[in-house]
Amino acid sequence: MKKNDARCRAILIVLAVALTDVLWMSLPTRGDVRPHSLISDGMVLQRDRAINVWGMADRGEMVTVRFRGRESSATTGDDGQWRVQLETQQAGGPFPLTIAGKNTIALSVWVGDVWVCSGQSNMWWPVATRPRSRELIGTENPSMRLFTVPERKSDVPQRDVEGQWLECGPESLVGFSAVAYYFGREIQTTQKVPVGLVHSSFGGSGIEAWISTDAFAQAPELADVRERNVEAARRAAQSRIRLQPVIDRYEAAVVRAKRDGTPPPEPPRGMIARPSSHGHLHNGMIAPLQLLGIRGVLWYQGEANTHRADDYQSLLTTLIHSWRREWGQDEFPFLVVQLAPFQKIVTQPQDSDWARLREAQLRTSLAVPKTGLAVITDWGHETDIHVKQKRPVGERVSLVARSLVYGERLVHSGPQLTGMKIDGRRAILSFDHVGSGLSPRRLVLENVVKDSRSGLTGGALHVAHDENSTVNVPLQGFTVAGDDRRFVTAQAEIHGDTVIVQSPMVSSPVAVRYGWADYPTGNLFNVEGLPASPFRTDDWPKTSAR
Repeated sequence: MKKNDARCRAILIVLAVALTDVLWMSLPTRGDVRPHSLISDGMVLQRDRAINVWGMADRGEMVTVRFRGRESSATTGDDGQWRVQLETQQAGGPFPLTIAGKNTIALSVWVGDVWVCSGQSNMWWPVATRPRSRELIGTENPSMRLFTVPERKSDVPQRDVEGQWLECGPESLVGFSAVAYYFGREIQTTQKVPVGLVHSSFGGSGIEAWISTDAFAQAPELADVRERNVEAARRAAQSRIRLQPVIDRYEAAVVRAKRDGTPPPEPPRGMIARPSSHGHLHNGMIAPLQLLGIRGVLWYQGEANTHRADDYQSLLTTLIHSWRREWGQDEFPFLVVQLAPFQKIVTQPQDSDWARLREAQLRTSLAVPKTGLAVITDWGHETDIHVKQKRPVGERVSLVARSLVYGERLVHSGPQLTGMKIDGRRAILSFDHVGSGLSPRRLVLENVVKDSRSGLTGGALHVAHDENSTVNVPLQGFTVAGDDRRFVTAQAEIHGDTVIVQSPMVSSPVAVRYGWADYPTGNLFNVEGLPASPFRTDDWPKTSAR
């Protein structure tokens, strides 16, 4: 027995030594050059600008990067970091790229346009969540590459992320952002360049989580917002302790949903689990990306901030300026998707935090250079905060990019208010972006379903696309008020490039609102089929309605 025991121990020792050798051989040695996770096989490098290639190595190690007949070198500092800058390149690929130090890494890369796609769950929503959507994916597309940044909150800025570039195809698209994909597909088709999509979003997140602590500190107008977030974080910590068992079950369900490519569950009532503390998502999911050259950013977020809509313009403006500064790319294009309709359809005048946030998005796009807005008020659902049809959203924001970024002469926006004048009982509104002319569209109620969670029944007002969609259709969605600040439903008619608004109940109009509701019912479009953004001509903090 003792001999057998000794023999077994000897065998186990031999196996352990052999296994250790195998593991050691499979791991990078201390002297290995290690590029950043974004610098990996199949990546897309941004064309027409200097290209950063960076990573880690031993202190004092020289790293040489060779690409398209040129090479450039750098020596690591005390922190072991290195960065090499390559000359600008034209679109194309794939091309070999080598990184050499004590070891050599050979990559195959593309050169084209890289877009960072960020926000909350409407950006996260994957392509293949329903059987029919899988039919829309198509075949492999080797010159479109997808990189998903894992969800990560951090108190300090991170240097790297886990992930890999995947070739666009049915398998990689199952869990990838639908809005990002449909946007990228249009850009690739129209611009005929390789496209890299870096998806970095977090469901239910507030915009504050995506703004760095430094940016908050440098924006005195956000001091009150910062203090509220500190207090909210304190309450959230207390709530998390109390609700920990419930939270554990919820987070396990979220993991299962992402694994299965299904919509994430709604958080339990009373659970404070949505990250809004300033900087947490910026540190974990944006900071590691900021040496990557990009064409621009696609942003789809705002639902989590509707309860404090009046802060949103300052927050969004700060986010745009700070990201551009941190990336070192002044005024890279920043494209915003406006909030879709949500909650009960109400035809009577109402005040609305959702309308105020849409207004903040519109005003930011008009005030901040190289910022565009895609209006999607014709897509939404009363009981589902997640827009079911992602393809028209991605395609509509691609129109903005094609005009703003790529210089195409096309109609990319619906009508936007430019001014108002009063003529007796009438308010006369003027617009730009009228395209081939202003046009009302017929709205139809579709997709009426009962929500299994809330028990509420609701549907969606969508634009009709038949030949009679513009025939004898009355213009709707307008309200008007006098000095009493009481809005009433108004009559509205199109006259050329203007809209005349009036009501027999208002003898001296002073303000007009359009689409001012959680779920707008306005139907003002241009002939090209793009909707007018909701707007108001007043700046009143709160109003009554009848």
